[in-house]
Amino acid sequence: LFSSDAFGQHYAGLERFDDQVGDAIMPHARTYYANILLPYSALVTKLVEKVTEMNLALDIICPDHGIIWRKDPARIINAYVEWAAQKPKKKAIVLLDAGAVLVGSPTLNNGLFPTVSDFLTYMKGLKPKNKIAAAFGSYGWSGESVKLITKELEAMKFEVIDPGLSIQWVPDAEAVASCFQLGRKVGQALSR
Repeated sequence: LFSSDAFGQHYAGLERFDDQVGDAIMPHARTYYANILLPYSALVTKLVEKVTEMNLALDIICPDHGIIWRKDPARIINAYVEWAAQKPKKKAIVLLDAGAVLVGSPTLNNGLFPTVSDFLTYMKGLKPKNKIAAAFGSYGWSGESVKLITKELEAMKFEVIDPGLSIQWVPDAEAVASCFQLGRKVGQALSR
């Protein structure tokens, strides 16, 4: 199967085949899917179902870039099925299968820190689904960042589980305890 963009990776090395790279190729394939194909997950699911119905024997998958899948082409197909389902796991990090997304920013000129704003714009374009979310931040005078982040998380149709944690200046013991409670709340939400 010459698969074009499907099943590829942004990987360059001396190896050409999956059996030469081993398990080390999967993080590259996962990152590629998360950054390129995530918005098309519904189409990926339909395409895999259609190809499966055709009952084709796929011995080798040759994507446009990255390694060629010759030892176990089913491995990457099964991974795509899993990634396209976007079933969240019980972890809170910025990756494809994270169930929770927590975003924080200081307030800068009544807005978000520029790199946080860039990240939110990028993530919004990928259209991730099935996430719980919360915002946190610090401020000196005005404190708009948490409300702005929350608004972006809601626009992405995330389940915002907390109105957001906003702390003025350097966190004291009470503020640190509030941070811990927010983390506990996220953990409990992931466990339901």
